[in-house]
Amino acid sequence: MLHKSAYRALEGLLGPYGEFLPCKYKNAKFYLFNPLTIAEDLDAVVPGSVTRKGNLLSGIEFDEEKLGAAPVFRSKESYISIYCSEAFKDVVESEELDGLIFSNNLTQI
Repeated sequence: MLHKSAYRALEGLLGPYGEFLPCKYKNAKFYLFNPLTIAEDLDAVVPGSVTRKGNLLSGIEFDEEKLGAAPVFRSKESYISIYCSEAFKDVVESEELDGLIFSNNLTQI
């Protein structure tokens, strides 16, 4: 969910790779972003890189060349998680946007 200033900062970067769904909460306007880029559709999951701890996804590697310019994406291995490029992380940090947690550890925050 993005507040107005985050939406303005990220709209151009994210727009081609998903959809923004406007919503209101306590009379404030927000935007839910739904990423529509799926790594498997781009053949971007590195073969043999998927590992699990029980039913939980514990590791996955992506081919950045095949992902191209996609700043955020999902994997069919876990539709719960949203993955991002370093370029996206850099933009979020340079714009000083709060509320996102970036982690390489898939099993805990």
